[in-house]
Amino acid sequence: MKTSRRHIRILIVDEKSGLSSSIIRHLRRAGFSIESSVNDVEARRRIVFFLKTRRPFKMVIHILQNRQSAGIEFIEWLHRHHPYISVIVISSLGNADWIGAYLNPSQDVHIQNPLTPEELSATIGDLEARLQHLTQSDSHAFPECSPANIRRPASAGHHPGKLHRAGRNVRHTP
Repeated sequence: MKTSRRHIRILIVDEKSGLSSSIIRHLRRAGFSIESSVNDVEARRRIVFFLKTRRPFKMVIHILQNRQSAGIEFIEWLHRHHPYISVIVISSLGNADWIGAYLNPSQDVHIQNPLTPEELSATIGDLEARLQHLTQSDSHAFPECSPANIRRPASAGHHPGKLHRAGRNVRHTP
């Protein structure tokens, strides 16, 4: 069963390049639900907000302009706290082999800019198909990574507003 594109929420993080406006326009025309962020801090807030409203992102497109540690730290944060969100990194860096060290090869993608809208759509389509296959084959392997299983902690020993995956640091009440 293929997911309808209108149900795929994508967050675009673009700090400086201005590339996001053309990507947003193209992906909205293609039927995706798109949000954008101008920096990693705002992106984190949006991810948590949309998760709380039960409209989680399925993908994040992060546009890297240089070897900025903030972008890499954001990707590491995303993998640590929201492993079900795939990352597409777009960079215009010459030799960007180092980016692969920060990506999960089963669910993340790195593509070089310049790229055409068709190349981006094809990349997203390939990633959708790969994720669909992973979801079907590993649906019971990591249930705590499902957005439906992420809840606020009920115990007083946790930071208010901080989300934890169910089954870890969460007091379950009958």
